[in-house]
Amino acid sequence: MANVLRAGSCLLAAILLLLAGLSVSVLAGRQKTLKVAIDVGHTKKRPGATSARGRSEYYFNRDLAKTLLETLNARDGIQAFLVNPSETEITLEKRPRSAESKGADLLLSIHHDSVQPGYLQSWYHNGKKKHYCDRFSGHSLFVSLRNGAPWTSYILAYLIGDSLELHQLRPTLHHAEKVEGENRELLNTELGIYRFDNLVVLHKATIPAVLLECGVIVNRQEEQTVSNAHFKTTIATSIADALADFKNLYADAKKEDYVLYRAPIELSGTIIQPKDSGPALCARTRVCLPLCFQKNSGLRSKALSLSNENLTVLYQGVLDYYGAGSYQLLHEQQK
Repeated sequence: MANVLRAGSCLLAAILLLLAGLSVSVLAGRQKTLKVAIDVGHTKKRPGATSARGRSEYYFNRDLAKTLLETLNARDGIQAFLVNPSETEITLEKRPRSAESKGADLLLSIHHDSVQPGYLQSWYHNGKKKHYCDRFSGHSLFVSLRNGAPWTSYILAYLIGDSLELHQLRPTLHHAEKVEGENRELLNTELGIYRFDNLVVLHKATIPAVLLECGVIVNRQEEQTVSNAHFKTTIATSIADALADFKNLYADAKKEDYVLYRAPIELSGTIIQPKDSGPALCARTRVCLPLCFQKNSGLRSKALSLSNENLTVLYQGVLDYYGAGSYQLLHEQQK
């Protein structure tokens, strides 16, 4: 069953990748190694959140990043490196610049989560007062629509979230709580993908970039879970599977089968410019891509629908609307 689910997920993701306009123009049939930059969130001097037992987030991030580095470099066709291996102080702005200067194809920023102060309660651990919140648990994924490749960043987050789900890991939705400091827009409820445009490490990147909060470390049980070697291996394996899918999805795309219609579109209230957008039109059938993927594969998905007058593409909660005029224009392109 897991293989069937993964096959279906890969098909949908492949369609999204083609919608992003990258598989045809950049990566179709590419055989080169996928270079992945791993960003360890925070630093020793600015260590981020504090866990229920008093450990700094930075050390959780570093430990998981090292497991991820080893796991990715054991995969064929993937080469990973740490953005800041020396563990010195580094600014948020410099992280994506450093990744790109080393030839990274994408950036993953590894973090562990907390909650807003109003949710915290007090307890004593080893005789010292600490703060915890057992109400929330799970991972979350963040993308920025100000990123240089916003569609592809979302697709990357989708693949990672789907892989985490296949490995029986569940997201937290507490960042969508309507409280001060949260109220983040959920782009995908099932996979826990949020929009956070002003995350510097994401929006300053010109390559696809995703921030992953691996677990809620103020949750007393989850703090112990994320410290477990098995959990770290599961997270790393999930990401490695997703990145393998991300790379391999391009292999079967044939450039001559598709025509890209490049036009600005609106994604969740933000205009995405043509460099990273545009529905694809199948050159042979003149059917818009949501209903045509490589020789009419017969895709049926709740995520995609089409009517005679309006083209609606629904990415599990991200609604992009193209009016009748745009739909006609897609067909006029091939006449």
